[in-house]
Amino acid sequence: MIKAVLFDFNRTLYDPDSKCLEPGALQVLAILSKRFKLGLLSKTGDGNRDELLKSLGIRDFFEVVVTVKEKSVGSFEECVSKLGVQPDEVLAIGDQARKDVAFAKAAGCRTAWFCKGKFAGVLPESAGQQADFTVKSLDEILCLSILE
Repeated sequence: MIKAVLFDFNRTLYDPDSKCLEPGALQVLAILSKRFKLGLLSKTGDGNRDELLKSLGIRDFFEVVVTVKEKSVGSFEECVSKLGVQPDEVLAIGDQARKDVAFAKAAGCRTAWFCKGKFAGVLPESAGQQADFTVKSLDEILCLSILE
């Protein structure tokens, strides 16, 4: 049973090119936050990540926010630990199959690949990069059977 949802930030919830949230992000976060613990894993990026999350109006949805220089299996394990759940109770959502999905799977999480934008054409190369689910819009997350 899924108890927490862990989001990647850039190109999953936020488009760094347009500097806007992805369509449906606020609605999806509002709905999921009523049923699940939410976490966010982000690369450090430019500026203060926490301030950006606040200015976008999404900081309060997340119980856990972890920023790292580079994502790794360990960064996903850190998020899971801070969420206070078991890895198999987490659905991790990211836009890069070869990184986000692969690291989350190796950490024991269930995975969803947000197959849209810059990395949509960068297909998985191995079973370890193959997501449990693939979505092309954030609102499709709400329809995943694993979240029922």
